[in-house]
Amino acid sequence: MTGTPGVADALRDEPPGSAGVLVVGGGLAGLTVASSLARRGVTDIVVLESGPAAGTTHYRWDQTVPQAQRTWLEPESDRHHWRPWTSTHGNYSGVASLRRRVGGRSLYWHGVTLPVEPWALRAPDWPAPVVRDLTTAWDGGAPLYARVTDELTRWTGGESLRAGGELKLGDRVLRGTPLAVRRGTAPGRYRAFTPLHYWEDADVRRAASIVPSCHVVEVLTGAGGTTGARVVHGGTPRTVRSGTVVLAGGTVENSRLAIQAMRPAGLLDAPRLPGLVDKIAHGFTAVLDPARLDPEIAGHARAGAFLTAPGPPSLRSNLFLSLRTNARDAAVLDVWLMGEQTPAMASGVRCRADGAVPWPTVIDAVLSPPDRDLIRLQQDELQLIWRDFRARNALTGAPLEFDPGYGGGDLARTLLDADTTPAGSPPVTYSFPLGSEQHEASTIPLGSVLDERHEFAGLPGLFAAGPSTFPRTGAANPSLTTFALAHRLAALLADG
Repeated sequence: MTGTPGVADALRDEPPGSAGVLVVGGGLAGLTVASSLARRGVTDIVVLESGPAAGTTHYRWDQTVPQAQRTWLEPESDRHHWRPWTSTHGNYSGVASLRRRVGGRSLYWHGVTLPVEPWALRAPDWPAPVVRDLTTAWDGGAPLYARVTDELTRWTGGESLRAGGELKLGDRVLRGTPLAVRRGTAPGRYRAFTPLHYWEDADVRRAASIVPSCHVVEVLTGAGGTTGARVVHGGTPRTVRSGTVVLAGGTVENSRLAIQAMRPAGLLDAPRLPGLVDKIAHGFTAVLDPARLDPEIAGHARAGAFLTAPGPPSLRSNLFLSLRTNARDAAVLDVWLMGEQTPAMASGVRCRADGAVPWPTVIDAVLSPPDRDLIRLQQDELQLIWRDFRARNALTGAPLEFDPGYGGGDLARTLLDADTTPAGSPPVTYSFPLGSEQHEASTIPLGSVLDERHEFAGLPGLFAAGPSTFPRTGAANPSLTTFALAHRLAALLADG
C-alpha cells in the first residue's frame, strides 16, 4: 500500500467553531506537532491546511523519474504549486515554491536527514536548553536527534539510513547520504517519510482532525492572549476559537501571520521580520563515458549513488555527490555544495499593511558580505573536487567556469539537460538562486522572537514550528531538526 490508510477518516468537511489546539499548516511541521500531541494524550486538535486533500503518496513514487524531475525543477507544472508572495532582487522565483496540499512538502522532500552542525547549533546562537534537548538528553532519555533518527530508521524497515557505500576523492571521504526513504522496484522510485503516517493510528485520528482547503487569513488575539484564527473555507469567512495556536505554515506564511499579529500589538516597529535565509548552493554536472571511469566510480553510477561529506567549519557547507546513468547510458556526475546563508537585516519578509487581510507579502532576499565570501570558498572547493575527480579517473579537462552572477542561468534546464547529454560534453556549473533550495528559514527565531518554549514574546498562546524558528540553519537540510523541534513543542504544550 503506497498511501496512508486512515487519513481520509481524519478529514473534516467544515472547520469547527473551536478547538483545544489549532495548528496552522498541514505539512511536515504542523502534522508532526499535531500527531505528537495526540500520542501524548491531548485531544481536540485541529489542523487547518489551505490546500486540498489530494492523496498521500510521495511525488517520487507516483511519477516517473523524468516527470518527477520536472515537478521539482519546474514547479508550475504541479497543480499544487503555490507562491503567495512577490519578491525583489530576482530571488524566490523560478524553482522556489510551496506545495499547497494536505501533506505539503512532506510529500516532496527527498528524505535527507542531517542534523544542524555543531559549529552552528550552539549557544548563544541557539538557546542552550534547545541545544541540550537536541543533542545531549531530552525528557529523561536520549536526545531528540537520536530519537527521531531511530524512529525514521524503523520506518525504513530497519535498514541503515546511510546505505550507499563510500568514495574517496583526494582527502575527502564521502559516505551514503542518510535518507528516510522506502524504495520502489522501479529505478528512481521512492517515497520519503511523511508524518501523515501517524494517522494510521486510530488514537491519533480520534484526537487530531485535518480540515483541507481552509486558508488562515489571520490569527486573532486579545488582551489576554491568542483567541483563535479567522479562516476562509469554501469562499466563506469563518472564525475558529482557540487559546492555543501553532503557526506551522512554512517560513513565509508563518512570517505573514506573525507580522499581522505582532504589528497591531506594538511588537514590531514596521510590518517586517528580518533574517530570512535559504541556502548558498553551487554545483557542477559532468556527463562521462563509463568505460573511462575508475571501476568503483562506474559501479557507483550503475547503482545510482548519493553520497555526502561534511565540509570544514570554515566552509560552512556540506558536500553532496550523485552518480547515475542517463538515457544515453552515460555516467552523470552531479556535485554540489550546500552552505549556510547568514541571517541579515537586509533580507526578510515584509507585508503591505493596507488594512485587508491577508496582507500582501513581499520577500527581500540579498547576499550579505559573508554570503559572497562563502560563494568564493565554494567555487574554490568545487574546482579542487573536479581536479581530484579527474585525477582519480585519469581524465583530462579544463577547470570549471562559473557564471559571475550567483543564481544566474537557467537552473532547471541545466539540471534536466544532463539526462539527455552525450558523454564527453564539457562540465556545466550552476548555482541555486536564493529560495530555490526551498529551505527558507530564520524569521521567527527561538531565543528572540520566540522564547525557549516556542511561544511568541508578548502574545501568549501563539507558538511556531518549522524552519522559521531556527536561529541558525547551518549547512544541513532542515527536515530532521524540524521533526525534532516539533516533538519538543508538542511535549511542552502537552505538559502545560
